[in-house]
Amino acid sequence: MKPVQDEDKGFGGKRSWISYAVWAEFLRPRFQVAAGAVGSGDAIMITQGIRIRPHEVAKGWHVSYGMRIYKVLHVDDSVPGELILTCKEVVT
Repeated sequence: MKPVQDEDKGFGGKRSWISYAVWAEFLRPRFQVAAGAVGSGDAIMITQGIRIRPHEVAKGWHVSYGMRIYKVLHVDDSVPGELILTCKEVVT
């Protein structure tokens, strides 16, 4: 889903989304351990890899699958004929 900022009428524009249907393959989730603040322990970041056919997509876009929404953190276009999106689930 591509974010679109509506016209600003003095109070800030409203964000809406344009949806596109594309083929996707969900890869295994990736778990990363990151050191937290002093004394708070470790934090775990879970990212989801999604493989799609070449299509317009950019960092900050969203992917909707079932009842889940993922935010695109990175787009890897290093392999011809496919894109790998690194995403993080958006908690609403």
